[in-house]
Amino acid sequence: MKNIAVTHIENRRLFESATGTVKLEDWERQHLHLCEVCQSVFCVFLRQPVSNPKPARAAKKKEPVA
Repeated sequence: MKNIAVTHIENRRLFESATGTVKLEDWERQHLHLCEVCQSVFCVFLRQPVSNPKPARAAKKKEPVA
């Protein structure tokens, strides 16, 4: 049995590609089409809900009117 070293795409690159912030390089796109491991990680990132967390509202106390 031969031990073949496989270079996978970095998780950071897969995440950034899934969010649309970077475009994968040619070798990364080719690898993604062939590698089930990288495809699985990429799918996890694609299925993450996108949300913009709202800042917590400051509790305002109403002062009595004099």
